Amino acid sequence: MSEIIISSNTEDLGVFNLLSDSYLLTSCYNSQVVRSQWQSMFERVEVVETRIAQSSLLGVLTVGNNNGILLPSTTNDEEMAKIAMMVPEKIEVARLESFLNLGNVIKANDTLAVISGERHKFSPDDLETIQKVLKVEELLYMNSRDDTGLFNFNDFVMNNNIAASSCWLPALLQEQLGSFDIPNIHNFTINRGNQSLSTGLLINDTMALCGKNTTVCERDAISHVFFASQIQERDCVSFRNDVVTSLY
Repeated sequence: MSEIIISSNTEDLGVFNLLSDSYLLTSCYNSQVVRSQWQSMFERVEVVETRIAQSSLLGVLTVGNNNGILLPSTTNDEEMAKIAMMVPEKIEVARLESFLNLGNVIKANDTLAVISGERHKFSPDDLETIQKVLKVEELLYMNSRDDTGLFNFNDFVMNNNIAASSCWLPALLQEQLGSFDIPNIHNFTINRGNQSLSTGLLINDTMALCGKNTTVCERDAISHVFFASQIQERDCVSFRNDVVTSLY
């Protein structure tokens, strides 16, 4: 059964963590209480405590799916070796040498990688590495802008479906995505009206972990978009009661 879990301590879960069905990359700077909570919450997911170039911004710096993880060029050999050793054996780990904040320019599920910007900004080697490591069938390029003329690639998240925040038009997204079969394109927000979905939401194929200010209506939207089966909602009581300070 799918779950929506509400973390009552932080809004920016997607900034500091990377989640798939088999692993969670999270900061090695977490407190012992938070470490224990992650371990109990993700019993079937390998929890990997790490850092990238001394930074805890793992959701911003990395991108991954159930096939692989791409790390930025700033990742040192020791950090890369640790991640490769701790994730499940089937997960391929590689560096993408041309870019730093990969989570801000690439979104991926197991069959599709959506890339921010024009194709010419990525070298042929970059594109080959993305497709090889993530084992996606297709690379798509998203150039849409909101009413202000600015592009915010954090406005949507993906698992087997795709979700657009309130500043995106579903028809425009469908046009950009071309003929690729996207099951759902919807509009919603996170953390009481925040349009940057990927900064406030961790999601895989069975679980969504939301920021502390996520409303009931927003949770219902997540349930509708991502999970076909009945959702079991529960507050993350241990986070609320046991963690006194901020997660990060």
